[in-house]
Amino acid sequence: MQSSSLTIGAFLHHTATLGLTACAYLASATSVHAYSLVESYERAKLYDAQIKVAASSLALDSESKVQAASALKPQVNARLSLAHARSKTSIAGAPRTGSSKTFRTNAQVSLTQDLFNLDKWYRLRSSQASHRRAQAEYGSAVQSLLNRVTSAYFDVLVAAANLENDRAAERALFSERKRITLYYDNGELSINDLYEAQAASDLSKATRINSEHQLSISKQTLTGLTGEPIQNPWTLSERFPLQKLKINSAEQWANMALAKNWSIIASQHELDSLKDNASSARYRHYPTVDTQFSLSTAHNDGPAFTTNDDEDSQQSQRNASININIPLYNSGLTNSQQRAAEAQVDMKRHSHTQLTRNVSQESKRLFLSYDALILQIRAQRNALKSARSLVKTTTFGYENGLRKTTDLLNAQSNLYKAKRDYDKLRLDLLRTKIALKTNTGTLNAHDLSEINRWLTPPKNAIVRTKSYTLPTPSIPPASTSYTPQTKHSASMFSPISQFRSKLSDKIKTTFTSKPKSKAAPNPPPEFKPTPKPRLKTASRVRATPSVRKTPRVKTKPRMETKPRKTEIPELETFYDYQRLRMIPRTDAPRVTAARDCNKQWFNRKSNC
Repeated sequence: MQSSSLTIGAFLHHTATLGLTACAYLASATSVHAYSLVESYERAKLYDAQIKVAASSLALDSESKVQAASALKPQVNARLSLAHARSKTSIAGAPRTGSSKTFRTNAQVSLTQDLFNLDKWYRLRSSQASHRRAQAEYGSAVQSLLNRVTSAYFDVLVAAANLENDRAAERALFSERKRITLYYDNGELSINDLYEAQAASDLSKATRINSEHQLSISKQTLTGLTGEPIQNPWTLSERFPLQKLKINSAEQWANMALAKNWSIIASQHELDSLKDNASSARYRHYPTVDTQFSLSTAHNDGPAFTTNDDEDSQQSQRNASININIPLYNSGLTNSQQRAAEAQVDMKRHSHTQLTRNVSQESKRLFLSYDALILQIRAQRNALKSARSLVKTTTFGYENGLRKTTDLLNAQSNLYKAKRDYDKLRLDLLRTKIALKTNTGTLNAHDLSEINRWLTPPKNAIVRTKSYTLPTPSIPPASTSYTPQTKHSASMFSPISQFRSKLSDKIKTTFTSKPKSKAAPNPPPEFKPTPKPRLKTASRVRATPSVRKTPRVKTKPRMETKPRKTEIPELETFYDYQRLRMIPRTDAPRVTAARDCNKQWFNRKSNC
């Protein structure tokens, strides 16, 4: 008995673990990786090459500042020399010659310090200004990365919204094409209506293919920034509020841009650096003063360097001097360098002036565009509602013979065009806000977090992509016996115990609950357009041409059954294309005669 209980417990444990593992695998297989705006920026910071180039340039200018400062600091040098001499002496007529060897060691340590050198001093100031320029360029590169990632991400959102809209338009126009084809086969519509439906359907297909191409291009652009492909981006929520900017003045935005724009700050520091370079070239005509201290010692071993009886000697020397160097003539090199530096300053000054004007005008333009986009979005939202209402009324008029096929197709095309423009305008509003903050130098990662709050992830998407390891199924050892879990056991909170409890609850509710009786489905309400109010003035202009009213036949509400392929909805009136008149459906002989005449007239065989 104990062995059987052990076997059952091990089997349940193993089966539950395998079930959880399979569910995890299925969830990972059906899910897709969807990166939010903030996650795309975090990945772009690690992958983008432009931000790394700006960081390397900042490090290079930092070392240039250190090198320029070291030229004004004391310079200490050491020198060591070793000399070896060998001489031979021969006397005429003597059988032997004499030789001698001599060694000399000389060591010197010197210290040099500039006391007055305006050339090196202005070079140091120029390097400091260049370092500040590199810092401003790095800040501009960070904001440029924020702007590029946001722009690429919004391009993907626009392309995805356009593709979804075009697919819906293609499905709607294709179903309308099939319905018009059935009407044409029964002789109730002309060949022109069929060609119009075919042209609209084919055009929607071509537009959908172009949208797929644009979406793939946008994804590739974003992949070039983040380094990883994106499958399904997040979408902008419909509850996104249309808020005006806190600073409601174009002049204030322009002044803020002139004070905080990173490009203007970098240009100003570069102008200061060029001015210091021009001063450095000008002060090369001036004299320089430096001081030098030196300590030297020499050791001689041998008779060649001695004048006394002792062959070995040692000599020490200390020197201190102040040097004044006066440049007199260098063939016009210094004057030419000075004129070139001043020309660079003038060129950069004019470029800086043009940059400030462009930044000021761009700030004003973006502010005015932001306010205009808010009004356009509100108007486009009303236009979208009107387009939906127009499609409903046109469909009703088409089914009752009051509208043509062209009117219905145009109404559907206008609806999807209004939806496309509405989605694009909402993203253009965010794009303009990001560009305005970039132009004023106030864009940061917190702004992306605020935008990310109004983005919703797609269904079955992994929001945060972290490494996930599936649990390995474990079987309890054979020496232990299976015991049921108690109320206060710690393993009650494990996934396996939760799986067992949910499974038992599901079985109880399945076999103990009573089946609910299905209520009969209510028929769909008949669409009745609301009549427009009549004007009280004497002269009234009719919006639509006068059409002769035909008696309507009350039809029963349709049942919710799947229609057959050959079954089509019948119109309440029939149109005679040859005599250009409407015939009620109740007059069967006239409808039959008109249908035969229409077929003969469409085929251009004869006239009735």
